[in-house]
Amino acid sequence: METVSGEDDIIEVPLDENSDITQENVQKEKEIQIKEIQKKEIQQEKVQMKEEMQKEEVQNEEMQKEIKKEEMQMKEVQKEYIEFTHSAEKCYYLNSLGLITKSKFIELQNRRVERKRRSTANPHFVYSMLEQPSVSNIC
Repeated sequence: METVSGEDDIIEVPLDENSDITQENVQKEKEIQIKEIQKKEIQQEKVQMKEEMQKEEVQNEEMQKEIKKEEMQMKEVQKEYIEFTHSAEKCYYLNSLGLITKSKFIELQNRRVERKRRSTANPHFVYSMLEQPSVSNIC
């Protein structure tokens, strides 16, 4: 150590032959520490992203389970409705009264439309004027 005297104060300044080298070493150590801190931050971000992805996967799985439950419930309701609307007892009771179910009515209505289409064929279209068989008058 060497003492430097100023006007009022005396300051001790360390004398080091390699003072430039120590400053470089200090700067390198600081850079290394900064890089380590950055690496830790990046690792923390990666861990957070992984946790978020896992949470999203769990939420997706839960949603899929709920959707499957709802689908199963809908299928059960449809089965119950079909069993109720097409039960043998109900059909027998309606037939004894001379009535039919709505689904049977729709089927019959569709059949009538098909028959109607076939029966409305134009005979003049089938037998055009040129191809119409001639009728001979016997008098």
